[in-house]
Amino acid sequence: MSQFIAKGALMAITDSVLLPEHTLTDCAALDELQSVGSDLKPVCKADTFWTLRTRIYVLWQNGEAVKLARHALPLVDSSFLGWVNQCVRRGEAMPLVTRKIHLVSLKESVQKGKQFGRQEIKQSRPKLD
Repeated sequence: MSQFIAKGALMAITDSVLLPEHTLTDCAALDELQSVGSDLKPVCKADTFWTLRTRIYVLWQNGEAVKLARHALPLVDSSFLGWVNQCVRRGEAMPLVTRKIHLVSLKESVQKGKQFGRQEIKQSRPKLD
């Protein structure tokens, strides 16, 4: 990822990178990715980018959302985009509370005495700091 960051990447995560248009991706890092069956193929073009943190972002092209990621936020696309649009209008990340189904892990079962595999409804709040 450091080689792509050196090329001006705006964001780099495990399996993708956001690069300015016309950035050449040829480098040793791309050769290494291809040697293990991966690649860095363009997925979409965008003229606007908003992110809260890695894997929570939206890319727009001409005002239309072309790519979005909402890792660990249990929201349908329209609700997620509504929240993001509100954040953009206000110029700051707005508080968000969602509810999700959580399965009790083996660790929680042993440490907290909860029934392994039981479903719990939990609130999720992305950190805004």
